[in-house]
Amino acid sequence: MLSDYETKMLEHEQLGEEKGRREGEKSGEERGKLAATISALDYLKTNGASRERAIELAKRMNSNLSDSEIQKIVNKYYK
Repeated sequence: MLSDYETKMLEHEQLGEEKGRREGEKSGEERGKLAATISALDYLKTNGASRERAIELAKRMNSNLSDSEIQKIVNKYYK
């Protein structure tokens, strides 16, 4: 049988694992969105889409990024 201290320590450990998992999922989701955006930008450029169209798409796909970050991403592909 676990003591109160051991039970509390186990609960803290489980909470820490859960928090780490959620943060990892969020980070993975953001990387996935960025990869999808880069792939879409590549497609748009190949098919002759304008820089403005690319910026519009990148903003819709990555609402969590600032305008300057989106500009940097688009500028990388539309030199």
